[in-house]
Amino acid sequence: MKAVIYIQLLAYVYISHAVLPTGDALLKILQDTYHNVDANQDGLIQREELAGFPVHADRNHDGCMTLAEYKMVTSGTAETATNVFRNLDPDNSDCLTHDKISRQFDILDRDKNGDGDFQEFSHWFTNLIFGHPVNVVG
Repeated sequence: MKAVIYIQLLAYVYISHAVLPTGDALLKILQDTYHNVDANQDGLIQREELAGFPVHADRNHDGCMTLAEYKMVTSGTAETATNVFRNLDPDNSDCLTHDKISRQFDILDRDKNGDGDFQEFSHWFTNLIFGHPVNVVG
């Protein structure tokens, strides 16, 4: 029984990572997403730009960006969008709010200077894509 579970786990890991982007495809997703979040186009992401993203993607204006709404605005694949969303929504509420995303900025801004540059964003977003949960205290 343990061998069957182990083989199923290996198959899941292989399949789930086989559909995720790598190389140039990953770089394009990172660049496109960074550009989309950088609302004032100053080359840096501030807390309000990151936190404002769910508001812009919230199609029915209920204060909550769902996975379905996120998939409509993401530059990545459906699998990438699902991984990112699930890692931003650890309580599985299917609801990303301004406040929930605002707290993520503390993780993104690794040097704590108030701006997220492309390197910081890439580190943070790549962790979300590949399924590493980002824990936020508070």
